[in-house]
Amino acid sequence: MGLFDGIEIDFDGIKEFTAGLPAGKFPVMVAAVESGKNQSTDSPQIIITYAVTEGDHAGKSKKEFLDIVGGVPQDRNQEIAQQVLKTRLKSFGIPDSQLNSVEPDDIVGTTGVLTLKENKSKTNGNTYVNVSYFTPENENAPTSDLPTPAAESAATSTNPFENPFAK
Repeated sequence: MGLFDGIEIDFDGIKEFTAGLPAGKFPVMVAAVESGKNQSTDSPQIIITYAVTEGDHAGKSKKEFLDIVGGVPQDRNQEIAQQVLKTRLKSFGIPDSQLNSVEPDDIVGTTGVLTLKENKSKTNGNTYVNVSYFTPENENAPTSDLPTPAAESAATSTNPFENPFAK
């Protein structure tokens, strides 16, 4: 007796299920930008939702959580968080003169290529797929050089929009 006796299923026409996006590059559009809080530190965050626009994963989404650290950074992690936030905003085409007044509508709808990389957590050993960088579709979008400490952290990257936390 088979598992599907009496049930007609055409498995040839069914895609296999994948819960999330794997590591790789995906054409995306920024679908949402919202404020939130870091669950561990209770500090403010920007949550960016990227929606895949083409290919086998079209319709799936990935969220990126960027910490907002105001004032003078108190440690290296805060310094990197500020650098990643500025770099990401610039990758969306936000000019330096508007970084402090950016609104979600300035970012939503931006298209480009999202690169996701696997990394293993140092605290729990689990493997996660995180946003590494976003490359705007418009290659003429404003960019900036990363400050020296982040450039050192991202020495293995040739992409100025790389997230050093996703290595």
